[in-house]
Amino acid sequence: MSASPQTYKNHQKFVPINHYVLLPLLLVNFLAMRELLPQDLQARINDFTPEQFIGLRFASDAELPGLAAAMLRDNIQKRDAIKKMVKDWRADTLRV
Repeated sequence: MSASPQTYKNHQKFVPINHYVLLPLLLVNFLAMRELLPQDLQARINDFTPEQFIGLRFASDAELPGLAAAMLRDNIQKRDAIKKMVKDWRADTLRV
């Protein structure tokens, strides 16, 4: 494990096995988001794209509802733009 904490600038790493199992991970993110989002955003969960789920996976539980609402309101589609919006970065510690 790296000595420095994970941030937006150093988080990218391509590991083929992780990327080939992305769909199940997106499903887990989908289910977790359903639990964390307020009722009005839960009703719109099908409006999120895979790109948006990927971008949101680094947001803390507390930050997720606000980011999700902003994404839908402002039609933010690119995962890179979403990741840059994350203030309370939650490291992806499940990678190889």
